[in-house]
Amino acid sequence: MARYAQLILPSANRVYADAAIGLGAAELAAFSDAVLGGALSAAVATEIGGVPYLEFAAEALGPLETSFLANVSSMYALFELVGGLLRPLDLHRLDRYDDDLITIQKYQGKTNEQFTKLLLNVTLLASAFASEMLDRKLAVLDPLCGRGTTLNQALMYGYDAAGRPCPAPARPADGRRAGVGEPAAARRDTRHRLEYLRRAARAGRGDPHECRPGAGRDRAVPAVQAPGRSGDLARRPCGA
Repeated sequence: MARYAQLILPSANRVYADAAIGLGAAELAAFSDAVLGGALSAAVATEIGGVPYLEFAAEALGPLETSFLANVSSMYALFELVGGLLRPLDLHRLDRYDDDLITIQKYQGKTNEQFTKLLLNVTLLASAFASEMLDRKLAVLDPLCGRGTTLNQALMYGYDAAGRPCPAPARPADGRRAGVGEPAAARRDTRHRLEYLRRAARAGRGDPHECRPGAGRDRAVPAVQAPGRSGDLARRPCGA
C-alpha cells in the first residue's frame, strides 16, 4: 500500500488551528467511509521537516479519489511518500469562485470558514447524495443562516443555496433589547450609571438624577449614556 501525507491548511484562528489535526483526521475518515469504500487507513499526526502533516495509507489514489479528497476542509496539499521524498498530487477542488467570497466578511462572532466547510462536508457525506457531490448541483437549505457563511460555502461548490436569517429580537418601547440580549444591555446600562455617578461625585454635584424642588418637567438633567453608543450623554426630562 502507498503512504500519503496531507499538509494542513493554515488557519488564522488560533483555537481552530490547535484542533485542526484531530478534526482533519476525523474528516478524512468520513470521506473514506462515505465515498471511498473505506480505502484510507486511520490518519495519524506526523511531522516532516518540522511541519505538521496527517499521514495515512491507501491503495494507489486515482483521479476520482483525489477529486473527493481535494475538498477536505483542512487540505492544503497532498503528497505521496516515495523513498523519503514528497511527490505532490494534483488536486481539483469544487470551488467555483475565489475564496474572497468566504473570507472577505469580518465581524465578531463569525463562524470559522474552515469549520463551516467541514460541517457542510460532513452533512453531505451523511446524506444519500454523498457520491454525487462532485457532479450534481445539490440544494442546500440553512434555516438559521445568519450572515450566510454556510450559504456562501455552498455557492463555492456550485450548489443552489437558500437560507433564512435568525429573526431579530423584539425591542420593547423603552428601546432595550428583549430576550437573550436584555441581560447584557442591563449590565452595560449599570456600568454607565456607575461611571456617571463616580464622575458626578468627584465634581461635588451629588446625585445627577435627583429632581430638586422647583424643577419643571421640561428641565433636562443628565441621564446615563445610551448602551452601545459613544459621544454625549443622553438627556431626559426631570421627573420622567
